[in-house]
Amino acid sequence: MILIIVGGFVALIGSLFVYFSWHVTIRESKYRPATFIVERAEYYKARRGFEYNAYGTVDGSSEILPLSDFAPPPNSDTELLTTFPKGRKLEILFDSGAPKGFVLEGTSLRLLPASYNIHNALKKALLKMAGIYGPFTLGLCMHFFITRREKIELKQKRDLYEAKRDAKKQRRALLTPGRRFKKR
Repeated sequence: MILIIVGGFVALIGSLFVYFSWHVTIRESKYRPATFIVERAEYYKARRGFEYNAYGTVDGSSEILPLSDFAPPPNSDTELLTTFPKGRKLEILFDSGAPKGFVLEGTSLRLLPASYNIHNALKKALLKMAGIYGPFTLGLCMHFFITRREKIELKQKRDLYEAKRDAKKQRRALLTPGRRFKKR
């Protein structure tokens, strides 16, 4: 049961990677070069370590840009603010039709770094999926093979026991109460 739950979780995560890459690949023509103007940058503790984002505008639209693709993780707020001061311009690829707030592994679906390789995005996601699903699928097959083998062995033992029990009953039925032999 736990294996099925873990498998479902892995499948969900994997499907997000494929969706993200598929969306970027399919909508490649919608991404256009743009400039992100930083208004402020924030560095905060998240569930998995620290995250750092820039808040700013692209063509007058208010946006949030994850900065993990633009700089290594800063050590403090002051380091982040010196690296991304107010008014700094970052070159990006922008898709105004993409949903806001969809961020996967530090990359936004709406705002991609200008250096993002759209042509290899789907290939990388599928390779990542093979790395995730390959070992999981192998483990699942081994689990089913082992449990199936154990069930077959248990059934064989049960059948043998029932056959011995039936043979004993038949021997007893042949011996009527008056004709039982005593052991010497």
